[in-house]
Amino acid sequence: MYNITEQGRVDFIRKIDIMQHQVAEIREDKKAAVTSVTSMDDNSEFITLEQQEQQKLLELQNLCNLLNECVVVPTEPRNCERVAIGSIVFFCKTAKSRSKHFIYEIVGYNESDVAKYRVSCYAPLGATLVGMEPNTSETFELDGSTLTVLRLFPSWKAARQWYRERKKP
Repeated sequence: MYNITEQGRVDFIRKIDIMQHQVAEIREDKKAAVTSVTSMDDNSEFITLEQQEQQKLLELQNLCNLLNECVVVPTEPRNCERVAIGSIVFFCKTAKSRSKHFIYEIVGYNESDVAKYRVSCYAPLGATLVGMEPNTSETFELDGSTLTVLRLFPSWKAARQWYRERKKP
């Protein structure tokens, strides 16, 4: 079983819908390929489309099976005492006496998106952070650095507000 957020479930369903539309388009193209030739023996376009359809159907089945193995974990209210799925965590990564600060939301399986500051609880970084409490540290096994959770936020709005106030002179 894999844990996902409600948004992760919505994203899975969106991907399934897209794949179903792609299969429908391939089937329409196959119909056109059949009517455009006199002999199926020399219809390489149809054969290619048939292979694409089979591949897409397999991908669709795998995605549906994966969604069936997922459990939606409630993320509201966000856990502000211990890092969990849904937590918005401000932490410090220290390596070789250099520190860098990050804010990420911990999300479920296949939901990571660095551009949106989302890291999966199954990724090495997320897995290390899950279960930590503010002002605790753990060794990040991937590179030997130290991760220290500094703060957990109840919302992205609260995190942005805190960040803006922190940056004021």
